[in-house]
Amino acid sequence: MKPKNVSIRSVGPLALALALTATLGSPAGAMTLIRAGLDDLVAANSTIVIAKVEGATSYWNADANLILTDYRLTTTQVLKGRVEREITLTQMGGTAGELTTLIPGGANLLSDQRYVLFLRHEPLPGTEPVLTVAEHCQGAFDIESRDSGDWAISQAADESLVDDKGDPQGAEVPGGAQGLSLDELVKSITALVDKGGAR
Repeated sequence: MKPKNVSIRSVGPLALALALTATLGSPAGAMTLIRAGLDDLVAANSTIVIAKVEGATSYWNADANLILTDYRLTTTQVLKGRVEREITLTQMGGTAGELTTLIPGGANLLSDQRYVLFLRHEPLPGTEPVLTVAEHCQGAFDIESRDSGDWAISQAADESLVDDKGDPQGAEVPGGAQGLSLDELVKSITALVDKGGAR
């Protein structure tokens, strides 16, 4: 039997998984993330891809206390790791029937859109380890076509960030709010991988 209500509190260790800091004094619904620089993202994730979302399926986890969504992706470029052309990644959140679970700060993936994704295998509530965007919105870059070519914009660009000491000064996502060219991001990731970010 499926539960009638799902709240973020029912997820248990989710607060730790989201790596959130205290948000006293923040507007309702706001939160603060500890900044992950590009070097952190490359080092912490075993797989980095440019991929297009082909579709998604949401369902209840094994414990029936959280909705998960499987995204079917077609990879167009692998920047780190080895994956098939067609892959599936799993994210917390989604809609099953009349109920929706929202994950604050989660990566937002839409069908027919392309992304740069930082992925690794992690257990989610009620699952064995699955391929996921463990850094949530910091691990997903939207790809936007402009007159000057493709640009990559971190999904965390609008989030409040602090460094690992809690200081918001200089805690900006790679590329800032305006993003950076996709070619520049790819070159930076490749250089970091070659330098030893493949651990």
